Amino acid sequence: MIIDLKDIPIIYINMDKDIYKNKKCAEQLEKFGFKNISRIEGVKHDNHQKGCALAHHKALSMLEPPFIIVEDDVLVKDFEHVIDIPEDADAVYLGISHWGKVANNFGELVYYEDINEKIVRIKNMLSAHAILYLQKEYICFCKHATNISANGSGVAHDQYFAELQNIYNIYAVKDPLFFQKSQLEITYPKFGDEILPKRKKICVINIATNKYIKFIEPLWESINNNFLENCTIESLLFTNHDIKPITKNGKVSKIEHEPFPTPTLMRYHYINSESEYLKQFDYCFYLDADMLIESKVGEEILGDLVASIHPGFFNKSPNEFTYERNEASLAYIPIDNGNKYYAGGFNGGTPEQFLKMSETILKNIDIEKKNDIIAIWHDESHLNRYLLDNPPTLELNPDYCYPESWNIPFERKILALDKNHSEVRS
Repeated sequence: MIIDLKDIPIIYINMDKDIYKNKKCAEQLEKFGFKNISRIEGVKHDNHQKGCALAHHKALSMLEPPFIIVEDDVLVKDFEHVIDIPEDADAVYLGISHWGKVANNFGELVYYEDINEKIVRIKNMLSAHAILYLQKEYICFCKHATNISANGSGVAHDQYFAELQNIYNIYAVKDPLFFQKSQLEITYPKFGDEILPKRKKICVINIATNKYIKFIEPLWESINNNFLENCTIESLLFTNHDIKPITKNGKVSKIEHEPFPTPTLMRYHYINSESEYLKQFDYCFYLDADMLIESKVGEEILGDLVASIHPGFFNKSPNEFTYERNEASLAYIPIDNGNKYYAGGFNGGTPEQFLKMSETILKNIDIEKKNDIIAIWHDESHLNRYLLDNPPTLELNPDYCYPESWNIPFERKILALDKNHSEVRS
């Protein structure tokens, strides 16, 4: 969507007592060619934060969108007044800051996702000094936020705006058009500065054919609520059902339903078939469809090659592990070898390491098919052989593969749900 900013009405907030700021703000907006400039009187209040919220509420109620609201302490830099923004944009921040809201804390940490060479999508930025408002619904929620802030919540309105960035499509220009002047200095932050880390892109991979599809909706509801909340999550779903991608930029890859154990044996074949799609991400994670994220899972799980300890073997000796003991199998692990047994239901890493593991496993399974060999625990047996030869860079405890009805001494972060195997595999 092409927009000429000079054609958009612009409102600046200014207190009556600040005569000099009024003059300078109006002059620079005129200098840079804005055609429709309005001043709205700021709100005097004993509490500066509440007065600021009330003023923004007035400004948000003044015009029909689109419009721009700026504060009178902004400075305008030479800029390209014609910008190309995504069609789904609800608002665009024309001024940015280094400060972000992370849970209930604040700091110099802004999460964002690159859209193109000039635009990013923001997720937690604390700023309101220069915003282009585009959509009525979003403006309605912003007005509600300013009203709550002004009437006793004790929370600044830009904190609510930061939270709305996770609900609406809010973008920012990488090279800001407006900057805020403080009493001490003028700062000119840009996206790409070390202080503004790029929002990590994660792909969650699931396989769900026939009746397993019933697990996908609750799984993804739990992912949206509890999984890597400061990252951008996309989906890759392998299924025989005709459904739309789960996430905005996700993908559905059609496969045939096969009787057990073919789907689990073919797991890494499916994954490797979408290697080009997966290479765009920072990290990829395979998650069984019949799982649920019960509590917060954060960036502690990010590593080059990540595996989780199997909940059934955390307290067993290595010779009790159900490794493949058939010497003819490429998954073979001799007695007295290996000291960890890993679960097949949750693993991942960077695309480079994850796809390297996938390719090795699928090749070994293909060789075994020709020799009429199936490892005892299918792909999980091959996974354990690979991880014996290539130890994971990050090992997770059974918090991340916790059987739903078990009672073991770990936190219930990712649950492996109870189910009737014969019923769902049909």
